[in-house]
Amino acid sequence: MDKNIANNLKSDNYELISKSLESIKKSGSVDYLPLLFEALHKTPFEEIKNLVTKILSQLKSSESVPYFINALNNEKYENEREILIKSCWENGLDYSDYIPVFVNIMTKGNYMESLESLTLIENSEFKISEKEYKKISRQILKSMDNLPNNHKKLLDEAIKVLESKIE
Repeated sequence: MDKNIANNLKSDNYELISKSLESIKKSGSVDYLPLLFEALHKTPFEEIKNLVTKILSQLKSSESVPYFINALNNEKYENEREILIKSCWENGLDYSDYIPVFVNIMTKGNYMESLESLTLIENSEFKISEKEYKKISRQILKSMDNLPNNHKKLLDEAIKVLESKIE
C-alpha cells in the first residue's frame, strides 16, 4: 500500500482525496478497502462519496468479499450500510457464503437496507439446505412483529426466494 495515497485519502483536501481515489481505482488493490470505507464514512464531499461508491461497485476481486462483510458487520458504518450492500450486488462478487449476514440486515435494518439485501439474495447463485432455510425463515418471521407492512412484504419475498434455493 502506498503511504502517500493512504495519507492523502485521510486528508480534508478534496483534490488530494480525488487523486488518491484515481490511483486506487487503477491499482485495484483490496488493501485500500478499509480506507475506502473510512473515506465513505468521513468525507463531507458528496462527489468523493460518489467516487468511492463507483470504485466499490466495480470491484472484481473475490478477495474483497470479507472486507465488505466486516464493514457491513461494523456498527461504525451503519450509515453507509445501504451503499455498501448496493455495491455488493452491483460488483457481482460471490457473497453466497454470507447470506445469513444479509438476512440479518434485512431483519434489523431499515427498509432500503432490506431492499438492497433482497436484491443481492435474488441475484446470487447459491443453494441452501432445508435445515438452513428453516432456521433463516424462523429468524425472518420472528422479526416481523414490529415492522411496517412494506418492510414485511420484503421479508415475505425473501422467504420465497430462499425457499426457491433449497437444494
